[in-house]
Amino acid sequence: MYKYDLHSLTADFTYNGRSDISAEETVEVHILAGYRGMVLTNPWGKKIFSDPSHDGKDVKQLAEEFLAAYEKIKTAAGNALDIFLGAEATVECANGNFLLYGITPEFLLEYEPHRADKDWFSDFASYVHSKGDVLVYQASPFAPWSVVVDFSEEHPERMADGLEVYNHRRADVCCNHFAAARAEHYNVGAVSGSDLSYRGGSVCGGILTEKPITSNADLVSVLKNRKYILVGEENKNV
Repeated sequence: MYKYDLHSLTADFTYNGRSDISAEETVEVHILAGYRGMVLTNPWGKKIFSDPSHDGKDVKQLAEEFLAAYEKIKTAAGNALDIFLGAEATVECANGNFLLYGITPEFLLEYEPHRADKDWFSDFASYVHSKGDVLVYQASPFAPWSVVVDFSEEHPERMADGLEVYNHRRADVCCNHFAAARAEHYNVGAVSGSDLSYRGGSVCGGILTEKPITSNADLVSVLKNRKYILVGEENKNV
């Protein structure tokens, strides 16, 4: 089986207080924990655009810095760990964070905040889905700072592709079991990740697959078809 972390960050592109871990340490920790790969989900969207450290930068410049952080961790990983491009987005129209899988450099370089930050979460989801085969999962939906996306049949247009049902770093406040129950109840996709953000942190979570994931297209296909086993605290040593 092949193990992949679906939620991890580095300090090379961040906002104040979100992360202080280097690309090199992120790679080392994942290799030691037996991972075959990870999705780099550095922050994107509202919290990046409004952070004082990024004042005066336009979207293109921010995208280039985001991609430079991605290239840096790929270099650090070499052939020992596969790195895939993702993001942890925040938008004006919804409280909480949203993990994006399947994004491309063009998605970032052509990002339009005025279209993404609309009045309803459905606007953001529609915008993301219009940019290609990109999936949206709400991260830590039951954390105190989140408003849970509505998956009921009365509001199908608000549907994300699923929920993060295990967040390792914030397990004490994320109520992971509630997220897992909600994903099962509405039969939506479930993902898991370490949310590794700080030096010295432990890594756990992700998915196990029978076949290796070699590209973002593979990752999206695996998630859509749910051809994986979730990794959580109960099987962290797998």
